[in-house]
Amino acid sequence: MTLSIRSDHSHAEIDLFGGRVLAYETLVYEASFHWLVSPESGGAGCFPMLPFAFRLREGKFMFGDQQVALPANVGEDRHSMHGFAWQQPWRLVTPSDSAICMHSKCKDLWPWNYEAYQTISLVGDDLLLEMSVSNLADTEMPLGFS
Repeated sequence: MTLSIRSDHSHAEIDLFGGRVLAYETLVYEASFHWLVSPESGGAGCFPMLPFAFRLREGKFMFGDQQVALPANVGEDRHSMHGFAWQQPWRLVTPSDSAICMHSKCKDLWPWNYEAYQTISLVGDDLLLEMSVSNLADTEMPLGFS
């Protein structure tokens, strides 16, 4: 599901699958400026990289004394890349004309259960991205996001 938010001179398109900003456009002196390369144009838009924001070689890492093995998640690549949040549905929590809040819960792909909230808003003509993550597991959890 794709949603739009607007301000006086800007608008953004957000996809609830992956929590991705597909487009962010600002009207500058009567000309449109597109800040992101859209997925349709070969870009990725802007998406949450969560619970890690990098490439895990062959999907493996150590956390304390625990060996973690994750599935490859990008095509034929053998590595796990950019987390899983961008490949999961997000649930709409609070919509408005200029902001949306969405929620995602991870139980299966990551050894630790967690939930994330992401708010995407237009403040004036600026795009503001906010994210919070809560560890729902009984133990410490490694976390990186971008």
